[in-house]
Amino acid sequence: MRKISQLSILGVLAVSLVGCGSGKEAADAKLNVDQTSFPVKQWSMDYSHTKPVKGKLMIGDKPVENAEVRVGNNNHTVITDKDGSFEMLVDQSLISTVNIKVTSIDKAKVDGKDIDKKESEKLLNAETPLQVYYPLKVQNTSVNATDSSKVDVHIKAEMKNGEQWPVVHEDKYSIHGIVKNADNKPAENAVVWITRDGGEGFAKSTPTDKDGKYSMYYIPEDDEEINLEVGYKGVKYTLPPNKVYFFPDETSIETNITLPKDGTYIKDEPPTLVSKEAPGALYTGIMVGLDVGDDVKYQVTIPDEKGEFILTLPKEAWEKSPTFYETNFSRFIEKEIKPGDTMSSDQLQKPAAKDPTHIKAETPKS
Repeated sequence: MRKISQLSILGVLAVSLVGCGSGKEAADAKLNVDQTSFPVKQWSMDYSHTKPVKGKLMIGDKPVENAEVRVGNNNHTVITDKDGSFEMLVDQSLISTVNIKVTSIDKAKVDGKDIDKKESEKLLNAETPLQVYYPLKVQNTSVNATDSSKVDVHIKAEMKNGEQWPVVHEDKYSIHGIVKNADNKPAENAVVWITRDGGEGFAKSTPTDKDGKYSMYYIPEDDEEINLEVGYKGVKYTLPPNKVYFFPDETSIETNITLPKDGTYIKDEPPTLVSKEAPGALYTGIMVGLDVGDDVKYQVTIPDEKGEFILTLPKEAWEKSPTFYETNFSRFIEKEIKPGDTMSSDQLQKPAAKDPTHIKAETPKS
């Protein structure tokens, strides 16, 4: 069976804190688990995308019983057995880094005795990270055609038959613009919101800045009727009765609004209400980058449905065997992008705290 390389991450995280007072320092708390990295699995109604993970909570060489342990922000906790052991389910349906951690030791005991303050501090700081990610395999490398100091690295994510890579795609569109008051000056701290279909499809903007600018994202439908409202200084402004606003499909919109001097109805015509199509969309999907410093510049293509992409970087940087990260990409981009397009490392989103990092790609056998 072909071996998939795992993350170079410790399965045991020992936490050391210096105790208070002049007493003997407490032993280290250890949260041991039998597996710390997992390949992504497609979500399934039969819960086959979850996997049980066994672990053991220790303080020094002694097990901790009746402690509460949980994975990430999951509300479900488990209680450690007499030998400190526990078992929890890991969700493998989304890339992520989550921690197994101790959440309570109120009823916990060691050798049948209550836990002292120093041991308590260490146990409550004990955690072990678990990572769910797409395993990566280097298919081949070659000298870049235009720059011999660089290499092109062809990589493919390993997925089961029938599974597809979550490609970067247009997810939502932007409604943005400027709100002005009746004196034709920027209306700061105004809020614009839209509803459709009797209140469904709600979207609310950020409060306008000092220049009156606002923005929000929405999912348009063909020739949809929109109820447009603005809240400003405790007053709600709306379109006239029985009036709706039409937004085109598959495009972002710039909508500039001038509030009325008298009453609360926004006249639905220029110059009070002016809209035009705007470039760009909010793109989301999974992107792959390198765990390297900002001084290493590289390019990466947007992975296709098969999870294939090309990384172009300095040869000397690749020879240092850098690891990878996978991130839930989400960014507003003004030009249209698609799988296969190239993105520079400066454009690529850096990994968030919950994104898996330090992924080792399997390389061809020499």
